[in-house]
Amino acid sequence: MASTDEEVRRAFWAPGFNKVHFIIGLIISTIATYLVGTNFLSYWWFQARLIANLLDMANVQYHLFDLGRARPLFQIFPLRYTAGGPTFELPIPYEKPDPSTVVFILLNLILASFVIWKLRKIPFPFKILWFIITPMMAATLIYNAFWSIPTRLTWITVDWTCSGVLMFILISVAFSIGVFGLRGPLRIKLFWLAFTMLFSVGWNILRLAFTIASLYHLGTFVFVLVHYLAGTFLDFLYLIAFAGIAIGQLTNYALEDRY
Repeated sequence: MASTDEEVRRAFWAPGFNKVHFIIGLIISTIATYLVGTNFLSYWWFQARLIANLLDMANVQYHLFDLGRARPLFQIFPLRYTAGGPTFELPIPYEKPDPSTVVFILLNLILASFVIWKLRKIPFPFKILWFIITPMMAATLIYNAFWSIPTRLTWITVDWTCSGVLMFILISVAFSIGVFGLRGPLRIKLFWLAFTMLFSVGWNILRLAFTIASLYHLGTFVFVLVHYLAGTFLDFLYLIAFAGIAIGQLTNYALEDRY
C-alpha cells in the first residue's frame, strides 16, 4: 500500500497537470510579493493622487498629507502594524462603527463563508483566498469598533489595510495554484493574470474614492457597509469571474486536444 506522501505526490503531479506552468506561476507569485513588499510607498502615492482627483470631482473637502511611519510588508508581521503613508484628512468627526452594524456585517461574512465553502463550482484555491480576505477585513472592523478612539477629524490612510495592494499577492498566488497548473496555452494564463491585476489597480482606486466620498456625504453607516461588506464581496467576485473565464478557455483547449 502506497504511503500518504506517495499518494499526495501522484495526485499533485498527475497526468495533465502542467508542472512547468505551475512553477512559472510560483515564480511570478514570488516576484509579485517582493515588488509589493519593497515598492509599496510609491504605489500608495500613485493611488492617492488619482483618488484626490476623483474626490475633487465629488466635491469632497480633504487635506492630503504624509502620515509617515510606513513599514515594509516584511516588517509588520505578526503584530507590528501601524498606519502610515498618504492620508486623507476629512473635516468630519470620526465615529466608531455602531455595534449592531458590526454584528450585521460579521453575520453576512459568516453566511457567505459557509455558502462559498459549500459551492463546488468555486475552485479550492479561490475558496482559500476568501478565507484569507475575510478574517483580515473582520479583524480590522472589530478593532475599529472596539479599540479606536473618536476624534474631531477623520483620517483615512492609503496603506496595507486600505490600498488593496495585498490583492496583488493574493491574485498571483491564487492564479499560480488554481490556473497555471492546468493544461493549456501559457499566453491565456498570463493574459488573465495581468488583466486581473490591472483591473485590481483601477478597482481599488475607484473603491477608495467612493468609500471616502460616501463617508463625507453619507456618514459612517454607509461608509462601513461599503468598505467592509461590499468591498470584500466585490474583491472576491472579480477575482472569481476573471479566473473562471481563464479556466473556461483552458478547458476548451483541453477538449480540443482530446478530440
